[in-house]
Amino acid sequence: MLNFYRFSDDLINAARKATNVKEFQSITPNKYNLAYTDAIVPACRGHQAISLLATDEKGLIPNWHWTTDTLINIDFDTPQLASDFSLEMIKNLYETLKQKLEKNKQDMKQFQEELKNSEEL
Repeated sequence: MLNFYRFSDDLINAARKATNVKEFQSITPNKYNLAYTDAIVPACRGHQAISLLATDEKGLIPNWHWTTDTLINIDFDTPQLASDFSLEMIKNLYETLKQKLEKNKQDMKQFQEELKNSEEL
């Protein structure tokens, strides 16, 4: 819990790209190190993870684990925004992974050609 884990470049880039969409321009990157988040467990075990946090003007999560952390104090636009943002990130990740897969296929094809040429010599 005391370590800071870097999130994957693919997830960070997917989030950055999502902020280019007009409805997500209010979302900004931040390094939250005031407490742990749910992403710490997969991140510390080497998995790709990222946290989406709704912070106030002081950089704190409003009502988090306080007696005021109740249903009545939820701004329901916030989880909807996070859900929509996550979907945009997933679309971006899909495109990134599709490009990586295509590059891997091209690299493999090139390698096979080089191997075939070297066997002919």
